[in-house]
Amino acid sequence: WHPFFADCIAEVPHIMRGICHYAMATMLLCRGDVLFSFGEEPANPRMYFVRKGTLTYIRYGTNTMIQEPNWVAEAVLWTRWKHQGTLTAASDAKVATMDAKAFLDIARRSGLGAWPLSVDPRCYGAEFVEALNGDGCPDDMTTLGC
Repeated sequence: WHPFFADCIAEVPHIMRGICHYAMATMLLCRGDVLFSFGEEPANPRMYFVRKGTLTYIRYGTNTMIQEPNWVAEAVLWTRWKHQGTLTAASDAKVATMDAKAFLDIARRSGLGAWPLSVDPRCYGAEFVEALNGDGCPDDMTTLGC
């Protein structure tokens, strides 16, 4: 699991239930399916969590294989984002997706007092964007070193 969301499950399970019910979906992929392409600014941005199978992230001719429990495109949750590579299914795969707009809506509607500082999405998001801006070459694999 992603460390921030694992902490949220422990600290604010009532909010995470809403996120799981309204912001998450499952995608079943066939080998060769393209999830996003280089330069695409998605109309419906999503973060992807690999549950089964293998995905390939291609950037500047370099292939990175992604398997469970890894995730891709976290940046869409915290900032306006253009994908910096292409993500395809290298095998049949099962991927959980988090809809960025639904996640942010649920986070806002839950109210400021509902989030302990340890899992405040505003703090985490600001830290993520700071790390993204400090990285000389951010990509869809960028994370906070979790």
